[in-house]
Amino acid sequence: MALEPGYSVIANEQLDEILASGNNDLYNDLIDACEGVLDNPGAARLHSSAVKIEDGSIVFRYPVPGRAPYKVFWSSDGPTIDAVFPYRT
Repeated sequence: MALEPGYSVIANEQLDEILASGNNDLYNDLIDACEGVLDNPGAARLHSSAVKIEDGSIVFRYPVPGRAPYKVFWSSDGPTIDAVFPYRT
């Protein structure tokens, strides 16, 4: 069963922290990237890499344009934004 599109509790908390920090430009760019993933997961998947996490499931890592090293971690069920944070490979 697919989940409703949206944001996890963790992603909401991370985005709230960035907004509270006063970095509005970063926040807006992250929201744009998240909305792009939610609105068109097929296109987002083309630009994402797959990551296997501890429980063996796969999540996608989408780079936020112009905001390296920030990435949006998302699941195709729904789709759902799982987390947003700086990540270096």
